[in-house]
Amino acid sequence: MIRENKITEDENAVSEVVGFILIFGMVILAIGIIYAFGYPMLQSNMETSVFESSEQSFIVIQSNMKAVAFEQSPVKTTKMKIQTATLAYSNESFIQIDYNGTTIKKALGRIELIQDEKKIVYESGGVFKRYDRDSQVLVSNPHIFSTVAASGENVVSVGIISLYGNAASSGGGGIISLSMEHNTSQLTQMNDNATLTLTVNSSLAPRWATHLEEEGFTITSSSDTEVTAQMTNTNVIIGEHVVDVEIT
Repeated sequence: MIRENKITEDENAVSEVVGFILIFGMVILAIGIIYAFGYPMLQSNMETSVFESSEQSFIVIQSNMKAVAFEQSPVKTTKMKIQTATLAYSNESFIQIDYNGTTIKKALGRIELIQDEKKIVYESGGVFKRYDRDSQVLVSNPHIFSTVAASGENVVSVGIISLYGNAASSGGGGIISLSMEHNTSQLTQMNDNATLTLTVNSSLAPRWATHLEEEGFTITSSSDTEVTAQMTNTNVIIGEHVVDVEIT
């Protein structure tokens, strides 16, 4: 009888140990599954949230650029939290203006937040979102507008904001600062009531085309990287503004 009781007690002890090991193994397995599948999803959602919230930061950049370029405020600084994204300056885009025998060609420069294939871009007054090559959104318009003067004549205002800085980028998390400093401004008015032709070379050309068309231009050619648009019988005011930028 004593021997049987001892065996029963030993079996109970072994059962408790085995039960503990099984429960502990299940807990470890659950943690592993959460880490393997849940953490990447959480990280992805966090990165998406940061990317979408960065749109508001670029609206602030747009406002600060306007103050520096048009109102000639000496210096403006915008701070952004970018997590795993990269904030970069590049000078790949340009605009060409042809009007009654006069040609003006200016580099635009751009500030862009890059996260994987997604981008938020500031380019010559406009704010753009690019999810991939075929998916682009114009968030806020560039400074090109068509109006009718009191005299009844059409007037196109072309505000060019050219950015100059080091072809640099900064990323890897933390707080990033973008400094904007006024360099030069020049205003040209031409009242020849002639044909105005604008050519924009940019990876965001399709969205530039949309904006120019909405302003009454006729699109004469368009591709993924360049758009040419015309408006006949118009006067034109061209504001050329240079802003120095630095990312730290």
